[in-house]
Amino acid sequence: MYYSTTEISTAIDAAKAVINSRAKEVGVNTKGYSDCFALLVEYDIALRGEENSKLKEAAKKFKPYQDAKGFITSLKEAGFESFNDLGVYCSYEHSKVKKPKFGMIAYELLRTGEGSAMIAGDSHWISTCNEGVQMGRKLVFYELRLLYLATPLRS
Repeated sequence: MYYSTTEISTAIDAAKAVINSRAKEVGVNTKGYSDCFALLVEYDIALRGEENSKLKEAAKKFKPYQDAKGFITSLKEAGFESFNDLGVYCSYEHSKVKKPKFGMIAYELLRTGEGSAMIAGDSHWISTCNEGVQMGRKLVFYELRLLYLATPLRS
């Protein structure tokens, strides 16, 4: 039902390699190509395989976006009312308790209006910047600011 730690670790490394390569190619954090959502898509592809990734399929329906607000609009226009709807469609188990564990994905909206999609690493969140994938802030026991936290399910 769940992926092993080894499978998750391998998938994170594969997703990082793809996004870092793209970031070098374009030189900036390009929405939908080398941004944090693209990192989650590549993570999903690495876990499930390209032909079985529903997140890759869903991402194709997204219109171009420039910021967190545009991403939410694109999410809704693609037919998903919420992050949870997208997660259910893509075989992720929503966590009602905001206690991150290795390999979980999350969406966070900051007070500045910026948003971030992230993967829980060993001790820090993994996300993106202009240079590619970076270790973000430290994981905390209980993440109050998360809009969505979920575990990938074996489909």
